Amino acid sequence: MIKNVFARYLVFLTVGGSLLGGAAVGLAGMAGAATPSGPGYSYAPSVKADPAPEATPGWHNHKGIWHINALRNR
Repeated sequence: MIKNVFARYLVFLTVGGSLLGGAAVGLAGMAGAATPSGPGYSYAPSVKADPAPEATPGWHNHKGIWHINALRNR
């Protein structure tokens, strides 16, 4: 065990600084790995289907009273 008070504080500062430095290096490594380096996301489907024949364009044909009237007229 370290009997000298000065040496004890010096060891605490060294260990604490090492922990903080290690955490900083680890966080910097994660931040550097988060940058995208590829051509981008390619999640779009390669084949797209045609719309349904009974589909009508516009939001007003699929919301509210217009939608209910369209369902009743079928």
